[in-house]
Amino acid sequence: MRSNSDCPGSGNCDIDVHQTAVYDPACGTGGFLLAAHDYIEKNYSLDKDQKRFLKSKTFYGEDIVDGPGTGSAP
Repeated sequence: MRSNSDCPGSGNCDIDVHQTAVYDPACGTGGFLLAAHDYIEKNYSLDKDQKRFLKSKTFYGEDIVDGPGTGSAP
């Protein structure tokens, strides 16, 4: 993936969000996924369909625990 600043000429790069997936295997609060979403929205020009796809089918995550932690060992 390239940002607009990496593109020659006009600085406009296209991104095929239909071919883009972001996965975080230890997402916790989802901070990395949110930052990745914000980066893509800020650095790429997306049409309405691409924004919809980006929101619903691009980001995936899971964590090693099923519920919230207590912050202390048992």
